[in-house]
Amino acid sequence: MGACENALDTGCVLSWQSFGEAGNPDYMIKGYQNQVGLDGQLKGQSPMLCINPISWQPNGAAPRSAHLGSVPPVSQPDAALPAPLPQALAAECRENGFLYLSPDPGDAFNRFLMPGKNYHVYDIHLFAMDIRANARDRIKAWLLKHATATALQPGPAQ
Repeated sequence: MGACENALDTGCVLSWQSFGEAGNPDYMIKGYQNQVGLDGQLKGQSPMLCINPISWQPNGAAPRSAHLGSVPPVSQPDAALPAPLPQALAAECRENGFLYLSPDPGDAFNRFLMPGKNYHVYDIHLFAMDIRANARDRIKAWLLKHATATALQPGPAQ
């Protein structure tokens, strides 16, 4: 299973780690380099996967105008979700494999902000509406791709 290459790929991997515009992921890079990968070897200098959750392309940038919306977290488990914040962020996968946000997401996303302006804990909240729309699109793509195979499957015995 490889990395997704576009917004309609299925059976692939998506990954991103969000940082503020001037974020510093050095401590994350050191930790990553010392982890053992799926092949049993240290990851070392192998590249991190960054799929931009606005464009759904590997690497590259997406403008604020394309951002479908963030949904700020709530402080109480039973609280209603706030309205989405469309066009709140631009996002860019940079050479180091991290996703940088512009502008910084703001106070609603600071409660669990980690060192180096690391917003990774909010990766879903920051792109909630983009993820929602993309999940719908990928499901449709998967169903179209597998429609013939599904139609040929025998149904339950009557």
